[in-house]
Amino acid sequence: MSRERRRLFLEEEPSAEPGRYGCPMLSRGHRPHPIDPNRPLMRCSIGWAIHDDEDVQRCLATEAVTDCWKVHPERMPIVVLTPVAPAPAPGLAPEVREVSEAASAD
Repeated sequence: MSRERRRLFLEEEPSAEPGRYGCPMLSRGHRPHPIDPNRPLMRCSIGWAIHDDEDVQRCLATEAVTDCWKVHPERMPIVVLTPVAPAPAPGLAPEVREVSEAASAD
């Protein structure tokens, strides 16, 4: 019978990929987004509803399933979204908006 040689001290294994990837239950849907086909459809594998980009960013900021911000609202992470250009005033043509903005600046 042969004996297996083992080391005296166990070596610590490095983690495969260091980084932060968010909740492992967040996944992309197989269908396109119903409103904007250019955006990915994100889903929660547990079954929670993810409505907008802010919810997706919160899931990405969560490190583990046990810290889910939907289950524990008190653990909701603060996320920073990229700023979006302000929407134009409704009902005004672009030329009228430029004239009214210039008049208000004077």
